[in-house]
Amino acid sequence: MTRAVPEQLDGGACAELPPASVDKYFLGDARLAFPRMVGKAICSGCAIQAECLEAAIVEPPGHGIRDGQTSAELWDLHARWMDERTEADVLATEAIASQKPVGGLRRAYDLRYGRFGTVALAYPELGGGGA
Repeated sequence: MTRAVPEQLDGGACAELPPASVDKYFLGDARLAFPRMVGKAICSGCAIQAECLEAAIVEPPGHGIRDGQTSAELWDLHARWMDERTEADVLATEAIASQKPVGGLRRAYDLRYGRFGTVALAYPELGGGGA
């Protein structure tokens, strides 16, 4: 199953990726460290991360990574939105501000800006060389 990018969120970082990459990094098992790290790093550099996160908070979250949050984190935000009646944009701002760099500062910086040279990847769609 391939994640469809909602029309109103067109232009996001995940919209630029091939469908197989979206499946691998966003719909995969969020318990696996590497796909989770790459998915979160891609989201952290996205121009529409806040808008995407607001939409994810309002709708019941699925599984995988979305907007730099795991499904468990999204369920917590969704529950706060439902229970506390806190606005989705306020929750999104808090969540983005509390995100920690993935894999150390240098690695997070490189991943955020699409420089995968310092990260050992074997995924050609992300610029990594085959092993």
